[in-house]
Amino acid sequence: ASGGDFTWRRLPDPNETTVDSAAYETASKLFQLENKLGYKIIEREVKHVAPLCEGIQVFGIIDAIAELNGVPVLIDYKTASRSWKEVTGAGGEIIVAKSRGFQGPIYLTPPHDGWATQLHYLIAPENGVTAVHIFSENDVDRQNLIQAAQMLKRAVDAGEFPKNIGWLCDSCEWMNACFQTANLSKYHGEKN
Repeated sequence: ASGGDFTWRRLPDPNETTVDSAAYETASKLFQLENKLGYKIIEREVKHVAPLCEGIQVFGIIDAIAELNGVPVLIDYKTASRSWKEVTGAGGEIIVAKSRGFQGPIYLTPPHDGWATQLHYLIAPENGVTAVHIFSENDVDRQNLIQAAQMLKRAVDAGEFPKNIGWLCDSCEWMNACFQTANLSKYHGEKN
């Protein structure tokens, strides 16, 4: 699948033989960057489910949970046809627009104490230098996520959303969670 400038794909293990040389090269770049910076990988492809607020949980697949200098961090691998745009914020910090969406706040929602407070995007553009962009937990982004999730929940509970199940739903391993949402089945019936 593709999202804007980004091609999303599962990264191959660079230690195994692969027929997709471009994917192998991308994975190698990302893992070299990971090793160069000293990330200690704890676990890869982690199913993440955590309570966001009353009656709402968030979920996703985190590419890796790691430690960097003894501090827990989450890692998300990104590939791109070009480098990410950077903007300097009022305080001089570098802001990467792609990391300002909901992925950072969702992944940083703690399922337990001691959860990471930073999401590190390891980026390997087809052309250009591999890079790391860090998204840190912050209250503004968390509150925006809570507000959006509550609005969506109200619409689902009222039977207003979704009216149509998209093609992505058929292969989604979270489908059962969606079908347990109040009022969803009155529009779509039961999922096997």
